Amino acid sequence: MKPFLLYKLLLLCLWEMASIDSNAQQSFTHTAVKENISCNYDCTILDLPSLNSNSVAVIFATPVLEKGINKNPHPIGAYYFKSKWHIFNLDGKPIPEGSAFNVEYYTNPDERHFQYSFTRADIQSDGSAFIDNWLLNNNPTVSFNAFLSWDPSTQGAITNREDITIHYNSGAGKWSVRNNNNKPMVARVTYNIAITQAGRKTLDNPRTSVQIKELDVIPDTSSIRFDCPPSLPPDGVASGDLGGNYPGPYVQKLLGRPLAISAPQTGQVLKWDGSSWVPADDNTISSSAPPTAVSLKTFFKSPGANSHGILPGTSFPLVELTLPVNLSKKSRLAISAMIDLWGENCNGCTKTSGGIFQVIINGGTYFSFYISAVPRTPTSATISNFMIDLNPGTYSVEFKVNNPESALTVSAKHSSVIVIPAE
Repeated sequence: MKPFLLYKLLLLCLWEMASIDSNAQQSFTHTAVKENISCNYDCTILDLPSLNSNSVAVIFATPVLEKGINKNPHPIGAYYFKSKWHIFNLDGKPIPEGSAFNVEYYTNPDERHFQYSFTRADIQSDGSAFIDNWLLNNNPTVSFNAFLSWDPSTQGAITNREDITIHYNSGAGKWSVRNNNNKPMVARVTYNIAITQAGRKTLDNPRTSVQIKELDVIPDTSSIRFDCPPSLPPDGVASGDLGGNYPGPYVQKLLGRPLAISAPQTGQVLKWDGSSWVPADDNTISSSAPPTAVSLKTFFKSPGANSHGILPGTSFPLVELTLPVNLSKKSRLAISAMIDLWGENCNGCTKTSGGIFQVIINGGTYFSFYISAVPRTPTSATISNFMIDLNPGTYSVEFKVNNPESALTVSAKHSSVIVIPAE
């Protein structure tokens, strides 16, 4: 009797401890109509109670074909603005009325459905970016969907409007995202990820498994007692900058570059010799060999006090702030700009208005934020030292005010770009 009771109680324990997926996929068909087409006619608003005011939702959308024809033949993404999610055309083209989309979403992120924003460490020298996730790393057989999104936690609209290719980098053990036109990926670009087939990773390294350390059965009652660890230590093969196996991995790289195995001597520091980080003596500066200063380039414009009237729902480039930049080597740009703006100039007007202030580089939006204005009173909006790493080439740094809610007056004050060599 006792073994049978133990068997039943063990099944009950495991059932109680099993993870139940309460974040099931939900879906609906959304049709773009006059009432929900917004922005500069290039987006359509998703108005659904489970998505409204839900900035952490993970959303995927695909066009619905009508008799084999896509009414909106443009690449699309999702972004969150004013408590609602939107589907927008990456190329800025208007969304035709009647365009339909199959929308799949998860109300809360989990390990298999999440938003991933690239960090500076993810950006590679060839312009691609790694998705650094424990279920995807060292897992070439995994299947997943990726959909461009704007991560509201960044408080900025950083997006990538280019067509991409995703492939597995066997050397790094990570999945990589690359723009098909070789334009460099930038930090804070966000993609929604949905893992549809786990591949071999969950077999090699099950993260959600639970070990029952102790199970006592009291013969005369139905009570059970089990001790589970409050957390599980990592196990399996280490990845990224770590080598070996858990629980005792070792550091083999720094930011993806090899670390020499030789031990340093007292007073030595790590130096990059072109192929690996090696111990070496610290530099000693003598009077005959002064340090070499970093050569900085600065571009600046101060056009004066010209004012421009901007109509609601339009996009207005501030051409007098445009700065051409030519890079002979990989460099970091520190971009700044300032404008004055004010709302409608009318008696009795009290409503606050606003729009999107954007940094455009070679036609792509790299930084933007919401600006607000009050009637008849100038308000300053400033972009201060937005930094981005770019490869050698010729670039046009532009600034734009996009999609004002009502009429605005804008005065371009100044713009600047500081070029800091990165090599």
